[in-house]
Amino acid sequence: MTTTKKIVFEANVISDFLVGPTCGIFDDAGELLNQVQRLNKLVLENGLTEARISLSPEWLPSSAMEDISLAICELVVTGRSFWFVDLPSEGGDSIETYSLDISSFVRLMESDAEILFATDSPRPNESLKETYLEAISKEEDAVEGEDGEEDC
Repeated sequence: MTTTKKIVFEANVISDFLVGPTCGIFDDAGELLNQVQRLNKLVLENGLTEARISLSPEWLPSSAMEDISLAICELVVTGRSFWFVDLPSEGGDSIETYSLDISSFVRLMESDAEILFATDSPRPNESLKETYLEAISKEEDAVEGEDGEEDC
């Protein structure tokens, strides 16, 4: 039985004013790898600089996205790497993940881990793991606040 792996990317908000998510999560890393490899082949076979399709990770914490309406959510693939970019409908700013080398992604998929952390980011892997755990904690706190209940 194959376990579906998640992959976590560090988010980078390109803005002087926008406060956004700290990480992006894609729930099916295997499906993402298939998309990346398909687009990478298209880029290489046709001499393109990049290929884009409409695809987005889940941005966390979701509370950072409450006031942001996204207009263009894309997976960007080049001859060597890929990343996600989301453009708010107000324009001007963007939310992006750091790029990940495709060969690094293939190596990550060989891991037994169920949650993969993108490692080509300027921050060390442990920092990304801490960022992810903090974002998940904020999600759980928000759910508790909505329910009006707290876990003991």
